[in-house]
Amino acid sequence: ENPNTMFVGYKNVWRCNNVKAPTGQISWDKISDNLAGSNSSNMAVLEQSPADLNILYAARYDSRLFRSDNVNDPMPSWNDITSYMPENMTPTDVEAHPFLPGVVYMTQNNRVYKSSDRGYNWEDISGTLPNVHLSSIAFYKNSQDGLYIGSDAGVFYRDSSMDDWIWFNNGLPVDASVNEIEIYYHPDSVSGDVIRAGTYGRGLWSSDMYYAEPEAAFIASDTLIPPGCAIDFTDLSSGVPHFWEWTFEGGFPGTSTDKDPAGVIYNTPGTYSVSLTAWNSAGTSSVTYTHYITVSETLMPVTAFTVNDSVPCFGNTLYFTDKTLHCPSSWRWMFIPDDVTFLEGTNEYSQNPVVELNQAGAYSVTLIAENANGSDTKSKPDYILHGGYSIPFAEDFESGLDAKSWTVINPDRGITWGIHEVAGTTPGNHATWMNLFDYYSLYPRDYLVSPPMNFTGFNNLSLTFEHAYAQRYSQVDSLIVAVSGDCGETWTRIYVGYPDGQGSFETSEPTTEFFLPQSEDDWCGQGYGALCNVLDLSQWAGHQNIKIRFETVGKYGNNLYIDNVEISNSVSVGENLITGDLFTVFPNPSDGSFTIRMNHPESSLQVELLNMESQRVFTKTISGLNGNYSETIDLSNLSSGIYILKASGNQTMQVEKIIIR
Repeated sequence: ENPNTMFVGYKNVWRCNNVKAPTGQISWDKISDNLAGSNSSNMAVLEQSPADLNILYAARYDSRLFRSDNVNDPMPSWNDITSYMPENMTPTDVEAHPFLPGVVYMTQNNRVYKSSDRGYNWEDISGTLPNVHLSSIAFYKNSQDGLYIGSDAGVFYRDSSMDDWIWFNNGLPVDASVNEIEIYYHPDSVSGDVIRAGTYGRGLWSSDMYYAEPEAAFIASDTLIPPGCAIDFTDLSSGVPHFWEWTFEGGFPGTSTDKDPAGVIYNTPGTYSVSLTAWNSAGTSSVTYTHYITVSETLMPVTAFTVNDSVPCFGNTLYFTDKTLHCPSSWRWMFIPDDVTFLEGTNEYSQNPVVELNQAGAYSVTLIAENANGSDTKSKPDYILHGGYSIPFAEDFESGLDAKSWTVINPDRGITWGIHEVAGTTPGNHATWMNLFDYYSLYPRDYLVSPPMNFTGFNNLSLTFEHAYAQRYSQVDSLIVAVSGDCGETWTRIYVGYPDGQGSFETSEPTTEFFLPQSEDDWCGQGYGALCNVLDLSQWAGHQNIKIRFETVGKYGNNLYIDNVEISNSVSVGENLITGDLFTVFPNPSDGSFTIRMNHPESSLQVELLNMESQRVFTKTISGLNGNYSETIDLSNLSSGIYILKASGNQTMQVEKIIIR
């Protein structure tokens, strides 16, 4: 924790970063304003997460609850999580888990709740607590998930070894109404920890912590290791022991009296036992795990790693995380191209380097990890697409949303974008969709955001996509398409579509049933209603860090499906070139046999076929042409999917999408 930082709440939340400064030098910053459209109510509770100091919960007296995940930033952002609270009332207390940043506890009136996802879902853990007002909650770090509750009926306690709460009231007045509880941790011994309770009109009370006869148990951070590897041990004993005595056969050190010994090193191959004796004044318990630790002289590392963003916008900082198994002791990172800059004091030999890539395009990453027995290498070709996908870009959603790093933004954490099996489009039988039929909320907004894309080298660009939608009754759902030229910081709206009952947006007959495309006639540009959209992106041509966003606004309507999103155009077209009308390709889609018919006189033609990763999979030069010309190309050896066909003549160039079934 940062002892120089303090948060206080009045109408808003205020932060001081120099609270220990001399009088007159302390400064405060207001870090919230008009949360949920109001500055009229006072804050009731503030709680900063000890496990992640960037998380702060703020409960307000108008029964609202907010959370910031970047509360130490100059201008923190806030999430209104009021609608997820189990009861429509002001929390009386909030307590964040000291070790798990996602876990938080909350008391409301006569109930106590636990959330494991930062306040979006709550579990009632009240058990058989009496029907009295609960005012305060405290987590005890030296127990196994121990919780103390202050209430109008005194203090109650529960930990993971118990099925329900117990009354922890010895010494308190029978009618003690506890307003607040706090725990003091003794710097030298758990036996010196105390809990203190402030009562209404009765003063301040103090007690030893709850403890009972222990039952010893523990766990190791690893049990199969190479020589020279350090292991951490965690006490899991129930009963809140005050003292511990560990024995590590074959380890160094061989003994410990710490609660959770760390850095026990095993240098010699073999199999070893670990023993723990835990005790307090209520009793003693011992346990030995035989053959618990195996030290192997043949156990090689298994190299693995991840990165925070594999398709980053140009200039974004990348954080690599080593996931290598079996106690790696040294690392070497390699990048192709090698034009990278290491940041935050890291280098190519750091376990978890922080990197800035200096070129746009694909980067391959290799990690060599070594332990006492040897080394292992993991390479990921073209692992990072720095600056995003190049053009042409196409998405058929057959591999889901994650394969190309689409992002779903779901503000209300309700129904949102996903993948659904459909009919009527090729290739494959999947599309992304929004279930607006079952979305019983008025005007919910959900966003599907593309990965970043690089438009450099292009002049005129267009976005095309296929959609399917059937109106239910006269309800009006909407689809909004927007473009960002700064990696999602700001957005420009380029399209709004909604049903008008005349087929301007609808692609299928109106229905009161759950709409699911059954044939190609249910899609745009086919049987009923709307044509497919072609949206001009030329405003962003020549730029990078471009993102496309599909936004739905629901109004109790029907389902919307989107498939075959494509961004394309000709590349580096000179002023003396003519684009379009160069050739016609048919049939399309086909099983792999396509006919190219020339529509413009050329003496030669260069034909290229690219897959959706912009890899050239076919090329052919056709020479000796004289006027109009046709040729059949056999592509049946290629996998089914979408491809980009590019043909270049002496004066013309054209790019078309083809589909192999």
